[in-house]
Amino acid sequence: MAQLLRDVFRITLVDTIPMEQQLSNIKDKVHRLKDLGHDLKDSLITTVMIISLLESYTLLRQHLYIKNKTTLTTDFIIKQILMDEKLHKPLGGGQTCLGNYLCSQKEQ
Repeated sequence: MAQLLRDVFRITLVDTIPMEQQLSNIKDKVHRLKDLGHDLKDSLITTVMIISLLESYTLLRQHLYIKNKTTLTTDFIIKQILMDEKLHKPLGGGQTCLGNYLCSQKEQ
């Protein structure tokens, strides 16, 4: 159980592994903890996910910090992160998007 808690609270999200896989891993560990009798509050898990975001997700992090706390569920956070991840990927033609906020043309 101690290792599961450590894994949940010391996560570091990386850009070399798909976010969906990393976030699913967190949810699995939280469910295993619940099965062991340690039910963590959803608001605590959402906070862990937000603060574990990469620097490239700064705009999303700021956006989530100002959201109404009642709408910040684990499922909502995961959906937002996955949408943002898609927008971080190259679009082709030298164009990239950073979050839901800024698209720019790379200089060739």
